[in-house]
Amino acid sequence: MSTSVFLSSLASSFPRSRVLASRLTAGVVAVVAVTGAGGRAAAQPADLILHGGAVITVDERQPLASGVAVREGRILVVGSAADALAHRGPSTRVIDLAGRALLPGFIDAHGHLTSVAQVIGLASVASPPVGPVRDIAGLRAELER
Repeated sequence: MSTSVFLSSLASSFPRSRVLASRLTAGVVAVVAVTGAGGRAAAQPADLILHGGAVITVDERQPLASGVAVREGRILVVGSAADALAHRGPSTRVIDLAGRALLPGFIDAHGHLTSVAQVIGLASVASPPVGPVRDIAGLRAELER
């Protein structure tokens, strides 16, 4: 028996419950319209999805994630790769980070590009997900590189 048939029979059996039944019907219709028949939120298709690496959020509540979905220049979701990929549409550009880290965009209006050029050849001694050093042996290997 469908929900609307059940609520209609309830309203005819109990006249005082007609208002309640009509409100319940409206509520059920609204929930189905928003979530779809399966009860899950309908995912908006993203323009861009990045997944497969560490997403550094700079958010104390969720410092790391593994997927991001973006639509019209706004972030739809930051979470697991599955969360982000749930927003995949037919024209979504999907980028696999291949284990690399994704950082928030920073706008540097006062860059010292010559300093950057000087440090490019230096060892990366940062720990994952930014750098390769996991232990002392890894630090030695990086310094000998």
